Amino acid sequence: MVTLKRKTKTGATVAPAILEQLRERGLKATPARARILELLQESHNVLTLEEIRETCGASQVDFATVYRTLVSFVEVGLARSVELGDGQTRYESATSDHEDHHHHHILCVRCRRIESVHLCAVEKLEKEVSRLGYREITHRLEFSGVCKDCR
Repeated sequence: MVTLKRKTKTGATVAPAILEQLRERGLKATPARARILELLQESHNVLTLEEIRETCGASQVDFATVYRTLVSFVEVGLARSVELGDGQTRYESATSDHEDHHHHHILCVRCRRIESVHLCAVEKLEKEVSRLGYREITHRLEFSGVCKDCR
């Protein structure tokens, strides 16, 4: 499938869908926001702030801009933050097609590899909790261990 792209005022090319997603959530469609959202949606991995900054071009976007953008994306539902217990917050798209379902992650404590786990038994527990009268229930569950390559 071919995605048509538009040029922004700065000359960057961005898919119209990216610009539309930003505007739909009340965010100004700046080149930095568009590039960060595009990067999150194209990535099949969770990314640290520094990885996002490096991929966008550290000389083109500063640390504070990436941080503020990610915080705003989480607030409006464009991104999810992922905590894996290693002191680094990672981010992933909350809207991309390849990750539009609920999933968890596992971190190898030796090589730091992160993989998605595409099953969730906790969803059954959420139904039980809803019987207590709670609504808009969410949960976070992340795993760590030693991967098969590091054993």
